[in-house]
Amino acid sequence: MKLRIGNSAILAYRRLPYRPWYALAEFVDNSTDVYKRKSNQAKLDAQLKKDGEVLKVEISYQKDDDLLRIVDNSMGMSMEELDTALIIGSKPKETSGRAEFGMGMKTAAIWFADTISIRTKKLGTDYECQVTIDIEKFAEGSDDLQYSQVPANKELHYTIIELKDLKRQIIRTSMKKTQDFLASIYREDIRNNRLKLIVNDQELIAPTAKDDDAFMTRSDGSKYLVEIKDMEVNGRMVNGWVGVLKPGYTGRSNAGFALIRFDRAVRGWLDSWRPFEIFGDARNDKLNQRIAGELIMDEFTASHTKDGIDWEDDDEDVLGQKLREFCDKYDLIRVAKTKTRGDDSDTDIEKEEAQAQLQAQLDNSKVTDVIRLLDVPAPNLAKFKSSVLIDAAAGATPVNQFKIDSTGRKAYLYEIDLSPNDPYYEYEVLEDMDLRVIINSAHHAYALLDSTEAKIAHYHHVLFDAIAEWKCTQLHSEMSPSSIRIMKDELFRVVSSVATDLD
Repeated sequence: MKLRIGNSAILAYRRLPYRPWYALAEFVDNSTDVYKRKSNQAKLDAQLKKDGEVLKVEISYQKDDDLLRIVDNSMGMSMEELDTALIIGSKPKETSGRAEFGMGMKTAAIWFADTISIRTKKLGTDYECQVTIDIEKFAEGSDDLQYSQVPANKELHYTIIELKDLKRQIIRTSMKKTQDFLASIYREDIRNNRLKLIVNDQELIAPTAKDDDAFMTRSDGSKYLVEIKDMEVNGRMVNGWVGVLKPGYTGRSNAGFALIRFDRAVRGWLDSWRPFEIFGDARNDKLNQRIAGELIMDEFTASHTKDGIDWEDDDEDVLGQKLREFCDKYDLIRVAKTKTRGDDSDTDIEKEEAQAQLQAQLDNSKVTDVIRLLDVPAPNLAKFKSSVLIDAAAGATPVNQFKIDSTGRKAYLYEIDLSPNDPYYEYEVLEDMDLRVIINSAHHAYALLDSTEAKIAHYHHVLFDAIAEWKCTQLHSEMSPSSIRIMKDELFRVVSSVATDLD
């Protein structure tokens, strides 16, 4: 009796948690890994120099043709090497660390498509290899591949992979993210002119580097940027740098730590690692927009899909704490929190990022469907739903009370953990004309309040809504929604002027 793996097992690769950019990175990993092998690099460099080229990988997605094509001018593969490359889990004899699992190109190709065609020509051979794989037929038990050879010039060197009958599409908004992520992943190769990476005819540019003029400076002109040397984490070493971005370069997208193994980022802009010890819990304050760095982690292992570090034991917590102590030692935390001249540039970046996030939320089909189908509830139904919050507050203690006019009238604030399905807030006018404002802290929207500034804005809106609506109900004429907006406008104007005076 033997444990066997059937052909259909490869279909499980379609359930891997890839994002398009990480799946495409598997192909770039193969191209760059083959280039970096000791037995190849000198010979290939000489030919590339003769051709007036550098290592180049071009990715093109053609939606109308249902085609994804990856072309490189790396070393190429011989017939024997291609045969080995098609064995799932077979590791190359030499590796730069990017093709360490022997699975990436295959799993990514299967994740993307039903039909995989490979044409490859190794530098120095006199033939091109061609093979086509039908994933559905293979899964059904057909192991025979369509393989052939054709004569070719010995100086040619390339691999062309075409993925057809795609199971995954790359939508327009994902293409821009794909370009940004790939530029981040291969930042070191791009910066050092070791790789020209082109995606849909756009040559990618690496994100901010430590040598760029992107960091705040001390009075002596030196950067708030410090090298990290041999930071020990449970017996393994971490190197790199950390600095404070200056206005014009900040934003959540730019901040955080890129985690780099073998000159390849497994995490980075736009999805940098943000240890809680420094960045807290999903805040969007200046600290979260300014602290940035790169950590070289060659002694750690990567996740199977190479989109993060495979943390062991308490490695992540230990590293986070040591980085916090390091940043405190060199005054980076305090400086990052400091308001500086030029903060308006920060504000512009924050606005753009907030608008981009809002657009992404509004593009979601769940949101568009709700907007399309949204009905105005009947008054009796609306009153019934809101009564849940009012009844809950009747037996609860307010978390705070605020004087809201010169007569001593108060607004009592309640934060009650009800159900996510209950309304996000409600208010009630009490017998003595005080107000009771009840916030449902279990509502999903409450979880978005990840900073003091966000919570203040939320308190403003619910309290000003309550005050404006209550004032309008005192009128003997029909209440207009525009009346409420105008009253809220006046309240916001006054409060903002007071906040400015307090600053």
